[in-house]
Amino acid sequence: MYGLERDPSFSANCNVLLALLETEPEIEGCYSAQIEKALTFLLDIFEIGDRDTVHKWDISSK
Repeated sequence: MYGLERDPSFSANCNVLLALLETEPEIEGCYSAQIEKALTFLLDIFEIGDRDTVHKWDISSK
């Protein structure tokens, strides 16, 4: 979560994780801390059972 964010973003963390996994780092494991942080965030949401995550850019009525 960033300083002025209202809610942590599930979809942003998914995108970050996918981008990091697709990179070809010059030094093996140079993004391992960032991958772990994004993955931990996503897994924590599933562990607490919060499957009703709110996508902050979705303005449609439900």
